Amino acid sequence: MTMRPADLLPGFGEALGAQRGHLFPWVPVMLGLGIWVYFLLPAEPGRAGVLAALALAVAAAGLVRPLGAVWGIVALAVALASGGFALAAARTVIVAAPVLEARYYGAVEGRIVAIDRSARDVPRLTLDRVVLEGIAP
Repeated sequence: MTMRPADLLPGFGEALGAQRGHLFPWVPVMLGLGIWVYFLLPAEPGRAGVLAALALAVAAAGLVRPLGAVWGIVALAVALASGGFALAAARTVIVAAPVLEARYYGAVEGRIVAIDRSARDVPRLTLDRVVLEGIAP
């Protein structure tokens, strides 16, 4: 006896097929699901984890047509969620900035590029070309 994917979830194919033409709003939901999973991790996944997610996204996207109308949609959902995970990791790398590992007490020199107010109405300065005494750039 051969088990088909449709046998695993009876009625799933019909329910998903009935939604054809109304699935586009699920695209940001699936991307957001991947991003959410990324931020659930207790630590950065590392290069291998991100590459695995990217490979899964590409493989699942390549299976969309061969799997047919119903399971192709599932493959596309997996591709979008994996892609969202990889996008979150990429964005984390892009916006990464140096972080002080301990409190710093000392003189701070730099060029002021912006002055605004924080949520508590405290003046906030944005500096460029920052120099901290005793700390490497």
